[in-house]
Amino acid sequence: MPTRLRSTVALVLFAALLIAGCAGLVQDSIEALLRQGIELFMAGRYTEAIGKFVEVVRRDPRSWTAFLYMARSYVATGAWGEALASGRKALELAPNNGEVVTALAEALLGAGAEALRRRQFTEAIGHFTEYVRFRPSDTQGYLNLGRSYLESGNLGGAVSAFRRVLELNPNDAEARRLLGTGR
Repeated sequence: MPTRLRSTVALVLFAALLIAGCAGLVQDSIEALLRQGIELFMAGRYTEAIGKFVEVVRRDPRSWTAFLYMARSYVATGAWGEALASGRKALELAPNNGEVVTALAEALLGAGAEALRRRQFTEAIGHFTEYVRFRPSDTQGYLNLGRSYLESGNLGGAVSAFRRVLELNPNDAEARRLLGTGR
């Protein structure tokens, strides 16, 4: 093999090894950032954790785990819009993961409660409707959905939601009270 060809082959092999090594370092740093973020999350340092997860998804936009923990961190801080966006992205990337569904449902419940508190009934109805699709046997979700409908003036929607509560739990005093008095 001529010297020039050997040099070219050696240079190509060296470049390939260098690129492979750099890719490994990048992956290691992504995994390290993810671990750091999870540790910060577990320690209740949610804002710092979010920063780590944002960096992970900047480097690896398909990291459903980073989106999951970002959603959980936003839920913990009450940043509902961000929690929903992160939870939905995690669900898009890992649609069959139970942890992702749980985190998104928690974000929907919190966002719905916040919208109800702000008297944004259409928004609350949307969040609670999506929530009960994920948690069809949760009476609290249907109670909140019914309250949202009731406050918005949609009595038919309210009655339907409260009836669903009673189907799930015939002894639910709150649903009985709301159905019986209208308030």
